[in-house]
Amino acid sequence: MSDTVVVILNIVMGLSLAVGALIIAAAKPLVRRFNLAERQRLPKEMADVLTVEETRDVMFQQALMKLKLYGSVALIPGIVLAFVLYK
Repeated sequence: MSDTVVVILNIVMGLSLAVGALIIAAAKPLVRRFNLAERQRLPKEMADVLTVEETRDVMFQQALMKLKLYGSVALIPGIVLAFVLYK
């Protein structure tokens, strides 16, 4: 590979790793700041048996896990690029 391609791939790798790690690390404050838990939906049979506090906790955990999943989706290409570039 040429030097230019390697430099560009290093930049893409670094951005992907940084963005993914930042999203994963800051997931809890992001869920709270943007009220992402309120946008979650529970199945009717689950909502019927839970108390209000338990429902709020489950919705928060759902939002948290979705955000961490999105962070992982951003992180994984950076990890793959790191393995390819620095084998």
